[in-house]
Amino acid sequence: MKPTALDLFCGGGGTTIGLMQAGFQVTGVDIIQPKNYPGHDFIKKDVRDIPIDFLLGFDYVTASPPCHRHSIATRSQRDFDREKYPCYIEQVREMLRDHPLYSIENVPLAPLRTSLILTGQPFGLKRLWRKRHFENSFIVPQPSLGNRPRNCISVTTSMCSNNHYYRRKKLGLQGRPPLWVCLSIMGYPRWTWKHYPKWTLLNYHEVGNSVPPPYARYIAEHAKAYL
Repeated sequence: MKPTALDLFCGGGGTTIGLMQAGFQVTGVDIIQPKNYPGHDFIKKDVRDIPIDFLLGFDYVTASPPCHRHSIATRSQRDFDREKYPCYIEQVREMLRDHPLYSIENVPLAPLRTSLILTGQPFGLKRLWRKRHFENSFIVPQPSLGNRPRNCISVTTSMCSNNHYYRRKKLGLQGRPPLWVCLSIMGYPRWTWKHYPKWTLLNYHEVGNSVPPPYARYIAEHAKAYL
């Protein structure tokens, strides 16, 4: 029987895929249901309304609270208003404090009790520089972060913005990369984008918000060892 994992704030399912690759039976929770959620089960619900007893029923719980308040892209906006973007990290940490195996993910400026930092280089993602911090309730070895690649592609939610596309065009640069390229450099398995442009697992916004599956798989494999 497979161990079970709960993916809170699952979005389009980047973390979910990594958990599945690590051998977990995955249930996703989010307030908006993605069109093509890849996990075994999905619950459309505000994560903050999930009962504690329900969380404890899973072997491993991972959470990726909204990062907009702490992301560099959001903070660089002229009309940036902190109160417009709530931070759920403290609340999520309180929810998970009695669970033996949990992981909380967010951007570098978020107020996590960081125990692990990941980039694409340790996983062979040579064009990806996507630094993410993790607060884990168990020990996960810290791999070498490597150096920022010269030809890296920034995979962000702004890729779905026309302003981003035309601004790059004016500079003589390629517009936003095709969606299959974004999924490929993030380490998504080929089945999630091989039918592009007819079908891909995630849209631009979902992939821009997602955790690369190799990151989630790496942590989940160490969580599984504790079971």
